[in-house]
Amino acid sequence: MKNWLLPCCILLLPALSAAEVGDLTHVACPRPGLTAVRGSTRVILSKPSPTADLVHPKALAGSVKLYGDTSVYFAIDGETEKAGTLDVLCIDITGTGTFKDAARVKLTKVKGGRSMTFTGLAPTKLRIENADITAMLVSAQYYPPRKKSYPANLTISIQMARQGTCQFGLKTHAIRIYDRNGDWQCGDQLKTPADKQFLPKKWYHGDTFMIDFGDGSFGDSAKEYYWGQPVFVDGKWYKLKLSPDGKKVQASPVELQAGRIAYASEKWSLIMTAKDRSYININGGPQGAVVPAGEYTMVSFHEWTAPDAKGKRGRIKYRTPSGLKARKLVFKEGKVTSVPAGHPLIAKISITSSGT
Repeated sequence: MKNWLLPCCILLLPALSAAEVGDLTHVACPRPGLTAVRGSTRVILSKPSPTADLVHPKALAGSVKLYGDTSVYFAIDGETEKAGTLDVLCIDITGTGTFKDAARVKLTKVKGGRSMTFTGLAPTKLRIENADITAMLVSAQYYPPRKKSYPANLTISIQMARQGTCQFGLKTHAIRIYDRNGDWQCGDQLKTPADKQFLPKKWYHGDTFMIDFGDGSFGDSAKEYYWGQPVFVDGKWYKLKLSPDGKKVQASPVELQAGRIAYASEKWSLIMTAKDRSYININGGPQGAVVPAGEYTMVSFHEWTAPDAKGKRGRIKYRTPSGLKARKLVFKEGKVTSVPAGHPLIAKISITSSGT
């Protein structure tokens, strides 16, 4: 019997309690909302080994190294030996390149092209350092060979995340840390290269994390941040730190001066780079938001409408020009600074696209 991975709907349920505060476990979850970083892996495909145990005589296979010395093997196969199309993605986590019991995902043909694709959410497994972990297949794109210089290849995106609880002073909040740059581990800080004004579109590095200030379901009460940025919780600044094995998280207090952003909208976020080229995401509402005092370069601004009858929100995005025209923002201790972007949205707006 084949092990088919089926697209699923993600229910926003309260986070499961870890054994202790600070413990982290792997979870299958959708990709978070920040758009400045994303991660995918390109796998070159070729003729599989005789022991691959694939169905179609023209099936193709390849592998990629994960964290440590573990390999994951991928294959493009047919549903039957005589199938006219290679439209099945196979994932072998054993590191052997044998696909008899591999997870299988059905691909669909891209209109007007030769490639095959999967876009959705399908829980899967990865084996890292001899341990099976839960992850989420987010997308896959198979490109058939065109020339000798352009071999068959697969671009795949698997969302890996760790979830648990973390102590911030006297309060405990649910936390989720995302591998956003596709290196199969958590805790990488996003920074712009020294010779670039902004992060190039094809050069993504860095992870993010969410803190849920509500029931732990990671819905509207959760806020997303870039790994390494300070967060303001109950009047104090904290920075997160992972244990060397990535299985524990701790919030350490830091002394920072604070300014305030003024923007009167129900839900908005502002992405900036600091002087050390690190990224920072500020989540705000009608009362504005607290920000570490300092000078920043504005990257993008997002604003959401009030939710419709189904709880969906429309969103507008403003991205600042690069180079000399990039907007500089200075936040001083105890001072309020307005954001030179966006346009207040009203609840009666007609929503043409929706998201979270």
